[in-house]
Amino acid sequence: MATSDQVNLLLIESSMLKDLTHKNLLPVMAVCLEDEKQPLVMFPFMNRGNLKLFIKKSRSPEGGSKSLTTADLVDVGVQIAKGLQYLARRRIVHKDVAARNCVVDDDMNVKVTDCALSRDLFPQDYCC
Repeated sequence: MATSDQVNLLLIESSMLKDLTHKNLLPVMAVCLEDEKQPLVMFPFMNRGNLKLFIKKSRSPEGGSKSLTTADLVDVGVQIAKGLQYLARRRIVHKDVAARNCVVDDDMNVKVTDCALSRDLFPQDYCC
């Protein structure tokens, strides 16, 4: 069960994220508040899962997918950078950029996710 502070944080994050639209960000599809102690956030299904596991599978012979080329990996990095650039232009810092926080669809589109660790960056803040 979620605490009231956790529910409030979820509502704030979901509200902020629903207005963010970029091809390299995982969109919020819906928020369900039917049970106020257990709110739900719905995201699209990403068939290839998180990027960390996807890369691991592509390296193993029994992984079932082809190995990624250098060009594929560069493209993944560029897609992540574009998603983060979009966030930065809206003064949002992700705070936990990692392969486990990116997801991949069937067409090799990479989307940055993990909304719980983002925050609004105000002009007086300093981040390095």
